[in-house]
Amino acid sequence: MTLPTRSVPGWLMRPLSVLVEGTWTLLGLQGTPPLTRFAIFMMSATITLSDARAREELGYRPELTTEQGLAALGSELA
Repeated sequence: MTLPTRSVPGWLMRPLSVLVEGTWTLLGLQGTPPLTRFAIFMMSATITLSDARAREELGYRPELTTEQGLAALGSELA
């Protein structure tokens, strides 16, 4: 699998997703539109998660370090 080398800015995709969803509804098409506001939000948001509470309360320990996970991901994409 090859990752894309270009991207479309979120500020452009957000209004486009509203248009696509509206058109999908207006035409009465079944299923999920190919472009949704939720999908664009998820792809354009920066989210940082912490596992600190799981470590403290549940004794969670990840199977891989961040570095090992990124290396494995890189080898999958190659």
